[in-house]
Amino acid sequence: MKIQETSYKISRLYKLFLADYAKLTKKININVADYNIFLTLEENPGCTQLFLAQKRHVERSLLTRIIKKYLELDLIERRQSSTNKSAYALYLTPKGKRATRSIRKMINSLNEKIAKLCSSEEYEALNGILDLLIEKWN
Repeated sequence: MKIQETSYKISRLYKLFLADYAKLTKKININVADYNIFLTLEENPGCTQLFLAQKRHVERSLLTRIIKKYLELDLIERRQSSTNKSAYALYLTPKGKRATRSIRKMINSLNEKIAKLCSSEEYEALNGILDLLIEKWN
């Protein structure tokens, strides 16, 4: 097997993805690097900042700054826990929910774009290889 410039190709594809994501995230006032936080909050309403940091593999100090930013933009809200008065639960605001719907639409659009660029067999093979790489990398 000849070793190719795979990392370069992955990096180039990642940059193309980010460019498409950036178009949307600029419209909804969410940093392209932060969109996964909104998806996680949508899937886990009322989660803690610690849960978010662990789930997204982000340092808590960085996450604190990110959450503060989106609290100020009224995309995320923090509510005091009913069981632990020193803990807070995080939720999407109505504005944050709308932004998250836009993110999901963008993800679907990108998935469709990839599917259209490949044959059915290539698309299935691509996803299989990506799953394999992710599984083995971890």
